[in-house]
Amino acid sequence: MKDVALIRGMKTGDGNHQTATYLMHTGFRKGSGGVTHPGLGAIVSNEVGKADAELPNFVSVGNTPGSGFLGPRHAPLVIRDFNKGLPDLAPAPGVDDFDDRAGLVEELDRAFSEDYRASSARAHLTAFQQALALMKSNKTKAFDLSREPAKGREAYGSSRFGQGCLLARRLVEHEVPFVEVALGGWDTHNNTPQRIKELSEQIDRPWATLLADLKDRGLLESTLVIWMGEFGRTPGHGKNHYARAWSTAMAGGGVRGGKVVGKTDAKGNDVTERPVGVGDFMATVCRALGIDTAKPYQLRNGRPMQKVAKDAKPVEELFA
Repeated sequence: MKDVALIRGMKTGDGNHQTATYLMHTGFRKGSGGVTHPGLGAIVSNEVGKADAELPNFVSVGNTPGSGFLGPRHAPLVIRDFNKGLPDLAPAPGVDDFDDRAGLVEELDRAFSEDYRASSARAHLTAFQQALALMKSNKTKAFDLSREPAKGREAYGSSRFGQGCLLARRLVEHEVPFVEVALGGWDTHNNTPQRIKELSEQIDRPWATLLADLKDRGLLESTLVIWMGEFGRTPGHGKNHYARAWSTAMAGGGVRGGKVVGKTDAKGNDVTERPVGVGDFMATVCRALGIDTAKPYQLRNGRPMQKVAKDAKPVEELFA
């Protein structure tokens, strides 16, 4: 925990899973502005990622909001099976003229996209080009966890979340800008104490190992690690959704470890000191990653769109 900072004053007011997940990933309420906003991973892909990178700029272990108006180039590569790495990277047996075939398909797709300019055609062409780049890259070995020494794999534990954290570390080592690892099951309306205990045990070991590994490799200072949900649970029994007062954690990325920002009342019912809304949270993430929030996006129709909510400010106490 000496490397971790806590924001104890999170206050968003949205206790619905779907809309709160969208809110915490994009910084905006669903439907606001009449657009589909990009998730945090897509924002990082667009702002920090490299257009010519061999590996995807955004990898997700689990479901996450997509790229919204930033388009398919910044959509996540979703990983579902760790034991197979990235499947279908090699051409089918007996296909000796793969490059010629792929080139013909790409030429036809590009012509169709230019003629019809449909978003679905552009998305298909983008996905095809990204898949070809992956097939030709030797960096895809980063996805193959069998290459990790047994001791290293065991340190993260055998759970899906643990192996996801190991994959995240390997991808960070290969300069993938954004990796999200999800752990579901926190909707603990029943058998709450036991479920929270089990879930906490799944998180503690791999998350601590991830931070230690990044620090040992000299990567923690340049890597922001965020631990968050879409809201908290009711103070006391924890059986219901609660978005009036809850916590997030950050480490690395210039964040000063050992800091605690914000305070709740004695029962955790409400924030009494330094409330942090979702706009401030997103501005803080952008501050840590060097993303200029003052420069808006330009949509295809020329409409400007802010990266974070108006008047949002970073939690500067985390960096002091």
